Amino acid sequence: MAYDPAGARRLLSEAGYPDGFGLTIQCTADRFAGDARGCQAMGQMFTAIGLRTTVEAVPAATFFRRAASGGVGRAPEFSVSASMFATTTGVAAEGMTTLVRTIDAARGHGASNRGGFSDPELDALLKRTETEMDDGRRDALMLQAVRRAMDRMAIIPVFFVRSAWGMNRGLTLVPHGDQYTMATGIRRAE
Repeated sequence: MAYDPAGARRLLSEAGYPDGFGLTIQCTADRFAGDARGCQAMGQMFTAIGLRTTVEAVPAATFFRRAASGGVGRAPEFSVSASMFATTTGVAAEGMTTLVRTIDAARGHGASNRGGFSDPELDALLKRTETEMDDGRRDALMLQAVRRAMDRMAIIPVFFVRSAWGMNRGLTLVPHGDQYTMATGIRRAE
């Protein structure tokens, strides 16, 4: 979708907000390179469409403590937040179970579902991926779940972080997509 500030202002007006509204975006200021600058850029884009936007970039320890303050059944402190998530396995269902699956503390679902998003059909797709043993069918189910989550804007991915590693000539490392550098993944070069 193209960036269209005039079109966005028109949609806001049609929705009953001809003068926009106030919005605060909370984000981390020290979690990854450029996180606060990226949040400022998002704030400027929201301001360009007529929203009175404030950006609050705080240390990660403060951000995550405050982000978790809403708790199950209580309103979250943040109405809009920007943060980063990576899975240790690289499997999309792991991230979706944490970020957009209906909150169910007993099952460990939705632990970081800060917006309280809930979609029984998405939950069912994710449940099926957990029990499907055929790789092809599991991948197809996972793709359906990703499409459903994105179609419903359960979260809005804004960017993907790229990482770089420097190694001594005598060593090799196969990087992980989650950006973790594990000593067990470093080997002598052959």
